[in-house]
Amino acid sequence: MRFFQWLVSQAFPPKCMFCGKVIDPDETLGFSRVCAACSERFIGRSGDATFPCKLPAASFLVAPLSYAEQPVASALRAYKFYHKKVYGIAFGEIVAKTIWQNKDLFAYLRFFDVMVCVPISAQRRNERGYNQSEIAGRSAAKLLQIPFDPAVLKKIRHTKRQSSFRSLPERAANIEGAYAVQKDVKDRKVILFDDIYTTGATVNECSKVLLNAGAKIVVAVCIAVNRSFEKEPEYFQQDSDGEIPENSLE
Repeated sequence: MRFFQWLVSQAFPPKCMFCGKVIDPDETLGFSRVCAACSERFIGRSGDATFPCKLPAASFLVAPLSYAEQPVASALRAYKFYHKKVYGIAFGEIVAKTIWQNKDLFAYLRFFDVMVCVPISAQRRNERGYNQSEIAGRSAAKLLQIPFDPAVLKKIRHTKRQSSFRSLPERAANIEGAYAVQKDVKDRKVILFDDIYTTGATVNECSKVLLNAGAKIVVAVCIAVNRSFEKEPEYFQQDSDGEIPENSLE
């Protein structure tokens, strides 16, 4: 089996999901589908990778990647829309290792009761074939040794794609009442996993229904946040009715 795996790796060497170059296993920085150069360029540039959430339901946000970086945005679009399911495990790995690197953050989150993911509708799952937040979230939870349960939240109403709307009020209205809690979360500390934090509408709505169902606290963990790490935090704290970039795909 190992020889067969070696043959496959030689015939189809892994490529960096950000730049597309073949990855030299002797020159990585510990990320399976990210070359050393892209690891240094894109991962961990946000300092401790924690941000205040724009909307109040979730306590704070953890997001190691910037969606403002085009290679990151392209990899996320490939993962979400073009069947690059294998990227999900790698994205979860990036999230988990970023949390590990912040000892205080890891010490806090490791004792949370459960990690859940933002669900998608049955129609969307049939179209796409998978829930991108579930794959990456399961990968991150496994590495962090936090229980993962994708069945806690359910999307009970199919909605238009959030990328169809550019303002926070429009996005919030699109998903209002679209999610429900299916399992007991009373007095539990919950990590909510999603792929991209754009305006925060989805994270806020899911966090709200979790808190209304009795969750003690909700912390949001996402693969990427729609802000540039090159700019001051005020760039992320945009006005609640401000528009967002057209390429956002929350």
